[in-house]
Formats: sequence, C-alpha cells, structure tokens
Amino acid sequence: MKKRLIINAAKGMFPSARKLADAIKPETQHKVYVVRNDSPTFKPRLGDVIINWGNSTHPIWETEAVASLNNPDSIALSINKLHTFLKLRGENACRIPEFSLRLVAKDWFNAGLDIVCRHTLVGFGGAGIELVNNKTHETLPEAPLYVLYKKKAAEFRVHVFKDVVIDVTQKKVKEGAENVNRQIRNHANGWVYCRENIDVPQDVFKQAVAAVTALGLDFGAVDVIWNHKEQQAYVLEVNSAPGLEGQTLTSYKEAILAELQ
Repeated sequence: MKKRLIINAAKGMFPSARKLADAIKPETQHKVYVVRNDSPTFKPRLGDVIINWGNSTHPIWETEAVASLNNPDSIALSINKLHTFLKLRGENACRIPEFSLRLVAKDWFNAGLDIVCRHTLVGFGGAGIELVNNKTHETLPEAPLYVLYKKKAAEFRVHVFKDVVIDVTQKKVKEGAENVNRQIRNHANGWVYCRENIDVPQDVFKQAVAAVTALGLDFGAVDVIWNHKEQQAYVLEVNSAPGLEGQTLTSYKEAILAELQ
C-alpha cells in the first residue's frame, strides 16, 4: 500500500497547510490530505507520514502505531515564550537573551536598561511586545515575562527540518518604510524577510538547530539575532507552523517529499 501524506493543520493554519499540500501533490504519486484534529471520519494507517502543522493538542484520531512529525506536546512547549526559554536554559541547549519575572526586571528597569515586556506568552508576529525603560515609562508595566533587550546587528529566520537547515532569510527594512523601529523588527515596524545578499554567521545556524532539537521538534522556524560586538547569536523564539511563500514553500515541500521516499 502506498504511503499517504497527512497534514494535520491547526485552526487558523489551514491556508499554509493547503498551500503546502497543493505544492506537493503534483510531485508525488502518494495521496496527500489536509485534516483537522477533530475530524470524526479520518482514520490513520500504518505507513502514513503525518505532519503536525501547529497543533498543540493531540488529535482525537491519534494512535500509538502512527507518529506525527512535531509532537503536539513539543508544539505546546514552543508556542509559550516562557516555557520555551525555561526549557532552552535548562537544557543549556542554545544561547538565549537573559529573561526574568517581575522582581529581577524591576532592577533592570531602575538601572535604566531596555526591557522587552511580553504581555502575552503565545503571541505571533510581535503581538504583545512592548519595549520599555525608565525614560519612557514611570513604572515597569505588568507582564508575565520580561526579556533583557539584546542589541542586534541582524535578525534571521532559520528553517530547520530533521536537524538540517533548509532555508534562511534575514529581516531587512522594507523599501519606502518610514519611522522604522530598529529594536523591534516586525512587519508593522517596517521590516520584511529577504534572502538576497545576506551573510549568515555559522553560529546562527548552530543555535537554530540546537533550539529545535532541545524543544523536541522535528522542524521549526527559529528567529535568531546576531550581536556583532560579541560575535554571538541568540535565539528569540521557534515557530512550528511558519508562513509559506516562494522559496520557503519550496524548501518545506522538498524536505517533506524526502520523508515520503
């Protein structure tokens, strides 16, 4: 019996999952399906290759006989910023910025240091991030996580699949962008991902692979910054269901096709 590729898409992740399935279908004789965690009709088979695309809970149709790439428990760990940092620090797996809860962060604030307040632990695309210091705020805002701001010469997104880097992009200022924020580099602040004319230090790749491995993921997109003065890379977060466009889509397609061999 031919293998089937099953992309188990989390709620809100169906557009990327379908885009991935549509890219794979013309290049394989295997059946390709996109299913939900709560599908009452789907039945896994021995030999299925199941790609868990962003689900942090186990599907109702799960069976011990068929495992998924990216276990839901590992995804649940990776989407919570505090749990991610605690795991990575505990494993001593990769380099991360210094972080704390409120007590230590108050000392940082009183010392005039820049602090990244994470107002939500599961935000995406920079949601819930606020950069503060005692010049911009009278008091330290309440937040579940505080990260000591680390200066960066560059910020990268490194895609890792089975311990291999399959794609990398760098955040650069969007052409025509005004009032660009160079500390918080997201789309809203004038930054876009680029792959042309980029120079990626080897430590960026090393830290990205180590982060994915430590979190127990089979694949993930790792946001990594490069501190030029220290000549060191720092992991900020890991995304288990990244947006897919252009070469990034092709890279995941090729990596998954290899799993079907």
